[in-house]
Amino acid sequence: MNGQIIKNYISNKGISFQLRKASNVQEVEEAMRLRAAYTNETPFHSKHPIDQQQLALPEWIKIGKTIFESKGGDVFCAFNQNNEIVSTLSGYDALQSFSMNPQYLTPSQKLLSAYYKDMLTQLPQNLLIPGNYVYGAMGATRPDCRMNGLMKRLMYLSIQQFYEKNFKYYLGFYTSIHNYKLGLSLGSTVIKYYDMPEDSNYECYKGQGICVAMITDLQEINKLIIQFNDSY
Repeated sequence: MNGQIIKNYISNKGISFQLRKASNVQEVEEAMRLRAAYTNETPFHSKHPIDQQQLALPEWIKIGKTIFESKGGDVFCAFNQNNEIVSTLSGYDALQSFSMNPQYLTPSQKLLSAYYKDMLTQLPQNLLIPGNYVYGAMGATRPDCRMNGLMKRLMYLSIQQFYEKNFKYYLGFYTSIHNYKLGLSLGSTVIKYYDMPEDSNYECYKGQGICVAMITDLQEINKLIIQFNDSY
């Protein structure tokens, strides 16, 4: 995948990576394939044996294309210094039509579609206008990135894109204790706690014990991003 280079970053510890923006449907498809290959895990039904010949993940690719073609937002890919995709990131105007229609949500987000609509009702309705709120999601991130601080950095990179596009607030769901604590460390505040269905078929949500809608003030988070850049 080539894609438009958005940011290059080298930390004080010598860790380098790059954020690229998918510029067409083919790049979105390639990103989904590469992420599946490098994370080496089944996305939504991990109880089933992994078939190494089926890493194309047609469902992911179909949803990725739909989101991209809807022109509702951007799809980003984070690469490590070996040119491997370590995570995919996305961000969309919270009021774009895809976000109100489950067909435009990723498979795991379909479970949250009702919660998403409810979350919007919790916000000040006079501020619920196009360009004010952005809804973001970070795809499966490689385990080595979760452990060495890169996950936080990747989240900062994605959020920084929203700030630079003049969005005011970032909305997101946090469905694991780790991500929830990460959200709090970003200065995010809780909108509402939700129950995660025990009979969910989505293995990525099972056993997490948490589902929280949170909001982040992008003006404030940008100050933290600058501090984090200086110390990382």
